[in-house]
Amino acid sequence: MHQLLFHPLEPGGVVWLRTEVPNEALDQIPFLRLTEAFLRLLHREGGIRLTPLGALPLKYLRELYALGFILEPDVETGIHKLHREIDSLALTTLHQTTRLARLARGQLLTKQGSQLLAANQRPVLWQLVLHTFTARFSWASHDGYASPKAGQMGWAYSVYLLARFGAAVHPVSFYAAHY
Repeated sequence: MHQLLFHPLEPGGVVWLRTEVPNEALDQIPFLRLTEAFLRLLHREGGIRLTPLGALPLKYLRELYALGFILEPDVETGIHKLHREIDSLALTTLHQTTRLARLARGQLLTKQGSQLLAANQRPVLWQLVLHTFTARFSWASHDGYASPKAGQMGWAYSVYLLARFGAAVHPVSFYAAHY
């Protein structure tokens, strides 16, 4: 448990990432595809101008959202429209994680971000995005709970449970009880 909680994805651990991952598997990771689309957008535009508050402009938010990789239930049902970056948890998380991973700085694509856009670098990009999301990005910034590490600390244990019991369909309560 100590290894799963405090040193996930380290060599010799219980949970690890494969170094060779087929594109078909990577294509099934919506957040990775959204990240790639954002990096390509920054590359295409040669950088973008952020809003005065440092958020992504609406034009680019709508372009990224329209790709349909991660849809927001409130936007899809019409409860609210996508007007600002904070209207979409996925797009807010995308902007923050690409900065934390040093793939983008402000409104520009970094050298590392540009290099990881190469097709043969997708597994490396996935590892960086996953590490940044699980270790550097604060999940508490989106959930409103007082304990900032409760769910985030045990993410690797959740992956372990899925690897162990995921071949059969179980209710969410099954995994919650194990957690």
